Amino acid sequence: MANTTCAQCGHENEPERVYCHNCGNKLDRSLLAAEEKKETPETPEQMRKRVIKATNPTRSFFNQTNLRTFCKSIAFGAVAAVIVQAIRPPDNIPEPLGAKELGDVPQIGDRLEDEIAAPQSHQLAIPENIANAYLQKTIKNKDASGKENEGYLKFERAFLHFHPGVCNMNLRVALFGWPLYASSDYRLAMENDELNATSVGGTIGRIPIHPMVMKLKVADVIFANLWDALKREKKLLDQMKAVEVKKGEIVLTTNPGKPAR
Repeated sequence: MANTTCAQCGHENEPERVYCHNCGNKLDRSLLAAEEKKETPETPEQMRKRVIKATNPTRSFFNQTNLRTFCKSIAFGAVAAVIVQAIRPPDNIPEPLGAKELGDVPQIGDRLEDEIAAPQSHQLAIPENIANAYLQKTIKNKDASGKENEGYLKFERAFLHFHPGVCNMNLRVALFGWPLYASSDYRLAMENDELNATSVGGTIGRIPIHPMVMKLKVADVIFANLWDALKREKKLLDQMKAVEVKKGEIVLTTNPGKPAR
């Protein structure tokens, strides 16, 4: 409790005195009462209200602190959702064949050479399952990755899906052992005696890639080594008269009596 100062002589008196110990003047205790009231300890309820006011003065959800936290949560949530969708495998992944089954897969490349040399034009239909078996048997890890299958990014397999008018090419790689998928939708057409494959869309995992982005040759970068591994087949397809993609198969029309180049 604070001392009381005498208004007449300025002497500091003990709080309990009524008259000044030095000059005997009556002390003004109203100041002491005000001081006592000021120093009264706050109640728990007063403390709770003071803490709430200090930490959340507006008492509104949309104050600056909460709004900043909310925006950060939305941003982190969006990034997490993109990562989850990017690592999710697509639907309808064909089962890989065993060594015994691969031994019975026809050599499509040799078959194309024979068909191209035939004296008359005719059609050759290649089912989706045969095309995928041929890819598994033909493409080696080194061919599709452009180097030995070592390091943190490794090629694992390629497979196709045939939809009306669209050939969906898929690539599976392992990033630090975790499987990742990329796909590109190609429209195939014969133009100037050459097979033209135009990318019209694609995905990374289950994240769709807009066709405008694919037109920037993104697919060419991702699938460059895979196309290079299929350069023999591409060269044979360049000699076709027509190419038509149907549901579950691709139909090739040969030029009559045209020797394979």
